[in-house]
Amino acid sequence: MSNVPTFSIIVPVKAYNAYCAESLGTCERLYPNEEILFSPDEASVIPHPGVTVLPAGAQRRSVERELCSAQARGPLLAFLDGEAYPRPFWLESARDIFQDPSFCAVGGPAV
Repeated sequence: MSNVPTFSIIVPVKAYNAYCAESLGTCERLYPNEEILFSPDEASVIPHPGVTVLPAGAQRRSVERELCSAQARGPLLAFLDGEAYPRPFWLESARDIFQDPSFCAVGGPAV
């Protein structure tokens, strides 16, 4: 059994679009063994078979994050906006930080 924690990547959005396609595709490519939860306002069929779609209705993004968090299987949650692109080693860097039990959250740069 591995000591490496598993992440649930959570992506709340209004609707699937070209930004989401690139973001989800990048997540699938970089992190094929991590859970990806996608929460659009309305139910949608998306061309990402490994991604779980959890429609939330027309809610605030915080409500969609909470919905996905409640369904997440990973002990660590990683949040992305629909137009954000995960960088290589994004989760590895967070995983390293979480090896120190005094940390309970980390954040990236905000514009």
